[in-house]
Amino acid sequence: MDFEEYQRRAAETVKVDPATDEGRMELVFGLMSEVGSLARAFKLYLRDRIGLDAQRSRLIEDLGDVQWYLVMIAGSLGISMEEVVDDNLARTHDRYSHESTAYRPPFDDGYPDREVFPRRMLFRIVPAEGAAGDLSAHVSFHVEDARPYAFPELEEEGAEVGNRGFVRGQRIGDPVNDNAMHEDGYRFHDAVHVAFMAVLGWSPVMRQLLQVKRKSDPDVDRTQDGARARDLEEALSAILKVFSRTRNDFASETDIDGEVRDLIRRVVTGLEVEKVPIWLWATAIAQGYEAMNALRMNGGGWLLADLDRQEVAFHAERPEF
Repeated sequence: MDFEEYQRRAAETVKVDPATDEGRMELVFGLMSEVGSLARAFKLYLRDRIGLDAQRSRLIEDLGDVQWYLVMIAGSLGISMEEVVDDNLARTHDRYSHESTAYRPPFDDGYPDREVFPRRMLFRIVPAEGAAGDLSAHVSFHVEDARPYAFPELEEEGAEVGNRGFVRGQRIGDPVNDNAMHEDGYRFHDAVHVAFMAVLGWSPVMRQLLQVKRKSDPDVDRTQDGARARDLEEALSAILKVFSRTRNDFASETDIDGEVRDLIRRVVTGLEVEKVPIWLWATAIAQGYEAMNALRMNGGGWLLADLDRQEVAFHAERPEF
């Protein structure tokens, strides 16, 4: 029996008026009651060691009642169960199906070499001096190497970098501190942007720092690589830091729960990166936080970003490149 037929036949047995608020609430309360009955079966299993096999008939009845109420609630709202299951499968695959799925970010496809992220990049992160009178701890990020490298003329003596490209060995951006009353290592948060770049193939912040914005397409340059996109990425990075305090500092992908994943979806709506499956975001965040925390513990170090392998890794000493 398919969902459509079940929904139609189940509606023949409803004893309340699902078109009214009172009827809908009775259905919701009925669902809550049946979920409680289902939970009691597991309570008996855990407390009294009554096996689930021995409760099979009861479990079938309880599960059937839960399904009936779910179908009736959906019908009272004009929602078909086909819509429900299709949406549920799409969301769960978006969140958790990476074990059997690969996703290669397409955002640099078709753009000139001078407007794309290098496939491998090596960053050096070291302590730095802040502005006069600012005694808080600062760090600076340097691009030590990149392959392929599209700006050899910028490395000639006396060449001006201007607003296009970067020079290997130079610092990118200004020295940063935690910008907080209490030191928490956020000065190393560019590691998260590096992880977004490496794993997601996306980071308006890194495009600005490296000066590899996609200016050959004015609309993309304005809407995807512009100030608003950078602000959203920075805001997401700051909010993730707040969430990380109660989620084991995102030590693993399992710490990136549904609330965090829903936040990401809301923040990036309208950006090209909204197409990226949420499980890949979890991978990027976990890698970024592992790198950021390692930098904090070591007071600096090296980050190797590999966009082909979609990973970023911390090294205490300069790795082979």
